[in-house]
Amino acid sequence: MNENNKFSNITPEEMWKWHFIEKAYRKIMKIYNFKEVRTSVVQPLSLLEKIYFFMDNLSDNNINDTTILKIGNESSYGLRPDITISIFNEELISKMSDPVNRLFYCGQIFRNLKNNISQHHQFGAEILGIAEPLAEVEIISLAIRVTRELGLKNLQLNVNSYGCPKCRPNFEKALKKFIIKHKNKYCESCVQKIESQNELHKECTSEKCRAINSEAPKITSYLCNDCKNNYTEVKLMLSNLMIDYQEKPHYENNFRYYNRTVFELIAKNGEEEYRLGGGGRYDSLAKHITGNTLPAVGFSLNSFLLLQLLDKLKLLYPPKPEFHVLLYAKNLNLNITFIHIAQDLHDHGINTVFGYTGMKSAQETEIAKKENCQAVLVIEENLLNSGKIKYKDLTKHLVQNIYLQEIIECIDRQRKIYEVEE
Repeated sequence: MNENNKFSNITPEEMWKWHFIEKAYRKIMKIYNFKEVRTSVVQPLSLLEKIYFFMDNLSDNNINDTTILKIGNESSYGLRPDITISIFNEELISKMSDPVNRLFYCGQIFRNLKNNISQHHQFGAEILGIAEPLAEVEIISLAIRVTRELGLKNLQLNVNSYGCPKCRPNFEKALKKFIIKHKNKYCESCVQKIESQNELHKECTSEKCRAINSEAPKITSYLCNDCKNNYTEVKLMLSNLMIDYQEKPHYENNFRYYNRTVFELIAKNGEEEYRLGGGGRYDSLAKHITGNTLPAVGFSLNSFLLLQLLDKLKLLYPPKPEFHVLLYAKNLNLNITFIHIAQDLHDHGINTVFGYTGMKSAQETEIAKKENCQAVLVIEENLLNSGKIKYKDLTKHLVQNIYLQEIIECIDRQRKIYEVEE
């Protein structure tokens, strides 16, 4: 592994941000009646290799820059580069008895792009079993709804058709002919892209190169009647739903396993653009893997990129602090009492923070503030001999000695007042 590897660890202090976006995910998925699925990060090489073989044979282009991350040299397993792929795990597919399945997922994926190994956080949804354009529109609508739920407004939806195995090859031939004809007019960066992958460098910022690309063959000119009708119907339904979109005839998704509708979602923040994700229909891939006709359409979002954007736009709102009690004992010989009180608090569903035995006043204040504690219980030997404990209500700055049997009543009363006030 090299210095460019990108792996992320999420700390407890950052976890609430992930809970925030995942709560929005689940809220919308529930409205749309999608069921959560969790697939293994580790997948059989037979499945992964079947998918990469399929993508390599879609065209004459050298399109597969991503290689499988195998687990060990002799292993027959690898890390998933995409969760859509792991949906087609043989064991999972065999358990799907319904004719139509609406699924969603959150999880980590791992990619090896030219020996640059990286980890990504992916959220997505799939509809398996519906061949009509309605499914594409449902998926597009769902992706937009999720981002809107998170507060994003300045969104751009790009749509195109990828064609199908019947009409796609004619487009590939025309594109190849165009590239050969205009190769010498491109900048060095574009030439490198053309020579290595035999395709246009669509991200080039050179105005000259962009002008040449704009004259390149468009897939929409080569669509068969079925693909043309499908694309027309998708656009018609989007317009009826008043979903703004831009046709991008040169747009094609990164993973080349799509057929017919493809789309991407871009969020804008000033001059910055965030390619949050996208998706499309992939019936051909589903049939190649399962051996059966299985209509499939889906989308995925880059959760980490989405999180960065929400953070920059100040659209991440921390949850309301919950009621907590700080509990500690002054001496080690009071630990048995400490355990019993802690268990009683837990039995009543009271969030309890354990302090250090023999804490000083400054330490108590520091921990109570850090853990957002509204009450403190201090076990002291002289009070315990009288069956009492020191109780501090930090919201009212009140300190009193109460009987052990009064602990739950006092804490619960304070908790209810706190929750009402909040």
